[in-house]
Parts: sequence; C-alpha cells; structure tokens
Amino acid sequence: MTAFFMVLVVFQLTGCADGPARGIPQAADEQARVLQVLSAAHDSLLNQAFAQELPFAYTWTSRTEVQLRSQRATTERTVRIEGPGQATLLIADTTGSFEGGLFGRRQELNLSTEKLESLRQHVLPTDTPYFDERYHEEFVYSIAADTLLMGRATRVVEVLTHPTLGTSQPIRHVRYHIDRLTGGTTGLYVERAESRLFYREYSRFYLSLRLGPDARWVPFQYRFHSRLKLPLHAERTVRTSRTYYNWSPYRKTGAYAEPALSAPG
Repeated sequence: MTAFFMVLVVFQLTGCADGPARGIPQAADEQARVLQVLSAAHDSLLNQAFAQELPFAYTWTSRTEVQLRSQRATTERTVRIEGPGQATLLIADTTGSFEGGLFGRRQELNLSTEKLESLRQHVLPTDTPYFDERYHEEFVYSIAADTLLMGRATRVVEVLTHPTLGTSQPIRHVRYHIDRLTGGTTGLYVERAESRLFYREYSRFYLSLRLGPDARWVPFQYRFHSRLKLPLHAERTVRTSRTYYNWSPYRKTGAYAEPALSAPG
C-alpha cells in the first residue's frame, strides 16, 4: 500500500495559546497580527527538505495500521536509501490481513520509486482559505507561546475554523511551527474534515524537519491518520508514522551515489 494511505496517530506539540479562545469573537488587530506573522513565514524549508532528490543517504522506519470492521493489519518497515532509485529493505514485518473486497487487496510498496516529494504534495495544503479576506470571519487566529522544536526556538501559530461561521470549511485546524532564526516553517499540522454526498473523510497530517548534514534541513517525522466512509462500505481507518534518520552525504559517481560514512542519527 502506498504512503498516501498508510497512517498513524498524529504527533502534536503542545503550547499554551495566548490568542482568543475558540468561539470568542476576534478583534481585527489580533487577526491582522497573526496573518502578518504567517505571511512573513515561508514554506521553502519544507519544500527543500521534501525535494524529489536529496544529496544524502538516509534511513526511514515506518509503522502502518489499517482497520476495516473487526479486521486489522499492521506493517512495519525499515528502508535504507543510498541514492536515487537505490532502496534496500532492511526490516519488514506484517501482521493481520483482510479477506478481500474494497481496501482488502494487498498492495506492495515500490521502494525504488517512492518519493519524498509525494509526501510533501500530500500534506501541504493547496487550498488556504484562511489567507483569503473573504473567509477571515470563518476562522479564529492565535499565536501561542514559543516552544522548542529539535532544540530550536520556534513560534507557534494556529488557525482554527470558527465553531459557527466556519462549519463549511474543510480545513479545520492548522498549526505552523516557525523557526525563529530562519523564519521558515519547520513543522506543520493540518486537520481536515469533509462530508459529501458519497463519502465522509476526516484526516490529520503532521510533518517536521531537523537539521541534517551540511546544516541543511531534512525530513524528520511524518504522521497521518485518516477515517474514510463510503456508501455501502464499512469505515476504514488508517494510521501511519514514519521517522527519517541516519542522514549522511553521499559521493556521486556517475548516475549512482556511493554513501559516505554515516553520521549519527
């Protein structure tokens, strides 16, 4: 099964918000202050870290759980990436199975073609109505107390849908972790909920970065939790957790890059 449908409980970082409580009318100046902070921040660090090809060797470990009715299947994998298209499966363990039908067919993960870029495209919101002035009243904006993310001072900005005015918005909660030194987004949490005629879906995503070799930002954690309900089918729940570690530069020799000595993960 692909990374898009694998999933885990979203890891949430805590912080005491100093903005208005959810559901309390928000002053225009507070809203403007939050939007100014978000506008000054940028997603370039996330985009660079989840680029299609990074000049590093690395390892990732994932655990995926899929539940359909009383049936449950869990898959754990550890994979070493030593260059573009060079993936080695180190550990693979699967428990449970499904009897077939929708969501029941086994799908194998193509390790050699899976791209970091796919995760970035899957998680980063392409629709950001909370930036659109037409929908400002449908959201509640706040800045939480600074926290530490990977030992670095981080500003936390949150946007939630208004409990009465924002019920039609699919994005229900967004949390940005903005690195104080670079001004870039180094952690992002997105919560979505949609209900249509033919399906209901609820999902949570989380991405975070860490400093890797050459002081370059690289992926650290990916979390995804989804519940999907289709007509005439039982609700499907998917949880995935993935951690990236043991980053090291590799030396390119033609089309393939030999890994250098591994740096501590």
